[in-house]
Amino acid sequence: MHIDGEGILCPGTCAGIILGRASRPESIARIWQTLDQAFADKDETSPPLPGLEIIGLLARRGPAALLDVAGARGYVPRPEGYAHKCQLCWDVRRWLFEKGYFRDQLGPEVTYTA
Repeated sequence: MHIDGEGILCPGTCAGIILGRASRPESIARIWQTLDQAFADKDETSPPLPGLEIIGLLARRGPAALLDVAGARGYVPRPEGYAHKCQLCWDVRRWLFEKGYFRDQLGPEVTYTA
C-alpha cells in the first residue's frame, strides 16, 4: 500500500485507485478493517460496498469487470486490443475518470491528467 502526501491510500502496484483517505494514523487501521470486511468470505456475486465498487470489481473479477461497467456507460474498447490486463485496466479507469465516474475511487487527479 502507498500513502501519498495528501493521505490518499492506494494499492502498491496500481496507481490511481483510491482505497481510502488517512486523516489520522487510526484511519489507516479503519480502512484496512473496512477492506477486510468488504472482501472476507465474499464470493464474486456479492455486491461491492458503496464507495468500493472499483476495487471490489478488480479484486473479484479483474479488469474485464471494469470493461463491462465502462461499456454500459459508453466506453468503446480499442479496436487494436490491449497488450495486457494492466493496459486494459488503465485505459478503462482513465476513461471513467475523464467522464466523471467514480471520482471518489479514482485519483488523485494528477494521475489521470498528467
